[in-house]
Amino acid sequence: MEGWIKLHRSILNHWIYANGDYLRAWIHILFRANYKATKILFNDELVPLERGEFITSLKSFSEEIGISIRTTRTFFSLLENDKMIVKKSTHRMTKITVCNYDSYQGDATNQRQSNDTPTTQEKEIKKEKKKEKVEKEKFDASENPPEKFLSPKFRKVWKDWIKYRRENGWTTKETYLKSSTRNLEKLAGDNTSIAIKIIQQSMDQGWQGLFALKNGKTYSPAGARGAKKSRFDDQVETTEITIRK
Repeated sequence: MEGWIKLHRSILNHWIYANGDYLRAWIHILFRANYKATKILFNDELVPLERGEFITSLKSFSEEIGISIRTTRTFFSLLENDKMIVKKSTHRMTKITVCNYDSYQGDATNQRQSNDTPTTQEKEIKKEKKKEKVEKEKFDASENPPEKFLSPKFRKVWKDWIKYRRENGWTTKETYLKSSTRNLEKLAGDNTSIAIKIIQQSMDQGWQGLFALKNGKTYSPAGARGAKKSRFDDQVETTEITIRK
């Protein structure tokens, strides 16, 4: 990719500037965004992209600039909340649209025009919001956790899991929900705590599916201490039985 980007001094007073990883990630977004409408070949398919758009994923983006997937996911959420980007995820790809791209990279003429007429990005925002509303009315996986695990803590983790899959362009359709629920119930049994740890493990590791806890243990020090205490209690109980005999 050739050319250059504009970076206004006003960024010195922006919240992005206060975090080195966020600043680097934002500049990378401006570098990656297409300066003009184009088409790219992705998985043997031509994908049209408008000015200010590019294709990526959480994993590839974080690898490109050397930050964690969790940091990338948090940063994208902050940008969405601040209406700086629109993120559209499918089962094949994630498309990022820089909102008001002309205010970052356009000339004075383009900027004056953008104040009078809706920009391509603003139209894209309205289009995506309408589409998301229709899809949500059909089925929302985040609101349909497994019936076996209905604690408030699990429901929050389940919503994070569905959001995590959408951000990576992985399916969250009802068919997936059924198979994922069966798998989670098989791995965790009736233990809500284990079910939560299984989901968190997959998100932390950047995995697409749900798997048994690594080595049958959690990653937290508290979990390791708990396991050690349990083995000690078993030894005490065995000793007491032997004395009584």
